[in-house]
Amino acid sequence: GKLIYTTPAFIPVCGGITNLDLRGKLPKPAPEASPVPILLNFSGICSGKTASSAKAVITPTVTVYFREINKDYFWRVLGSIYNGSGYCNQLIPGHVYEFGVFHGSLSRTTRDLGLPNGFTMPQGDTTIVFNSKTLNLTESFNIHKTNSGYILNYINFPIPDKLCAEYKKYF
Repeated sequence: GKLIYTTPAFIPVCGGITNLDLRGKLPKPAPEASPVPILLNFSGICSGKTASSAKAVITPTVTVYFREINKDYFWRVLGSIYNGSGYCNQLIPGHVYEFGVFHGSLSRTTRDLGLPNGFTMPQGDTTIVFNSKTLNLTESFNIHKTNSGYILNYINFPIPDKLCAEYKKYF
């Protein structure tokens, strides 16, 4: 739908040959972006305000799923977080994703965290803000770009009682 080139005016010749050689005249397509490596370090602290959320440091071991917004219908495995640490190399900067954790009957996605339009993988350092009325959570974390990829450190953040109770029930 976007005009990318217009030839100079010409008079078609009946029975003749009209040369429409466009070599070197069309714009080169932008190179396709490739996935980047991401290191993740994650831990949270339960406040212990209720009996079901006794004070504890959580370093989860979970499988994380993802799907690209407006592209993927089905969830794909992004990678695993093991004792709070993980690695992945499937996300492309500038693309928008939704993430999820599914375990038994538990289902938590980035929508639950207040990101209904997904998460745009940054092209540099950025701060992501969670603002979830559902989970009573307002929190932010930083993503730092390095020469070899990205580092996401989300360490010792306060976990709402509802999530602590879920963690203890399912994990």
